[in-house]
Amino acid sequence: MAIGDVFKAVFVGQAQFGQELVNTFHYEQLTPLLLADPMDELAAALQLDMIPKHADCRSVATQLDKIEVRGVTDPTIGRDFPLVTPVSGTQSGDALPPQSAVVMTWTTPFLGRRFRGRTYMWPGSEGAQASGVINSGYVTAMSDWGTSALQIGDGLTTAVFRLVVRSDTYNLNTPATGFVVRTNIATQRRRRAGVGS
Repeated sequence: MAIGDVFKAVFVGQAQFGQELVNTFHYEQLTPLLLADPMDELAAALQLDMIPKHADCRSVATQLDKIEVRGVTDPTIGRDFPLVTPVSGTQSGDALPPQSAVVMTWTTPFLGRRFRGRTYMWPGSEGAQASGVINSGYVTAMSDWGTSALQIGDGLTTAVFRLVVRSDTYNLNTPATGFVVRTNIATQRRRRAGVGS
């Protein structure tokens, strides 16, 4: 695999009553590999740099069980990385229902839907919001996670990977340059901020 190759990384876990939770990210390889396999490198970089920050945005009633890595540039490659120990969220208290989520919008230098991505975070704590509006501590946790997600890998133990917004329709991978944390809880069924909170 080479610099510029794109991979899909999927976080797979579960909520407190066994509901499956999924987040999907696309990453472009920016530096040469240090390990023999780019999927090993991406999984290692995610575990080192992004998973702890992702956990800080989730209820203790959620757990991350595995990472699935698939090639986008080369769709014939891919495999799963089950975590030896599932990673639970760190927010105490009752969890929000699985269909309610805080939304992270990923921005790029370009305008238009094909250049904008979204991530619906797994359930946070009820205590992190009031009447559907998240508190400043949760905004900070989401911002810390967003910053770590934009670029992972420190170049010392793994290659460096950059988050991209993927458009399958146009076969485009546009580098994400920033993010916006939506302060209203969104409902994943309707995908409108503040509806159903």
